[in-house]
Amino acid sequence: MARTRHERLLGNTRGYKPLIGVGEPRESEGSQGEIRINMTSSGLKLFVKFNNQWFSTNLSPVSKKIDRLINSTGGTVSDSLADVPASYNEATLANQLASLTAKINEILDRIG
Repeated sequence: MARTRHERLLGNTRGYKPLIGVGEPRESEGSQGEIRINMTSSGLKLFVKFNNQWFSTNLSPVSKKIDRLINSTGGTVSDSLADVPASYNEATLANQLASLTAKINEILDRIG
């Protein structure tokens, strides 16, 4: 069965790896659509050549960690939440927020 043009193009680009280097690429280097990952004096950057011009963006590590919440409510932590009525007092609300903060932090600790 004959492959379509799109399938042929996919087959020709499969397994493509971006070039890894140091410094910024010169305008005369590379071809349309080329991708490079280079360490520059200002950090790691991703470069892409488009319309005979290099474009770049800074790269940073992906962080999967979610920061813990800081409880500054002054409330008392408990394992239950009570309804906060329309005429609530600040202590009740502070206790609810403190309990939620503690439970969220407990979940974060368990998932790493």
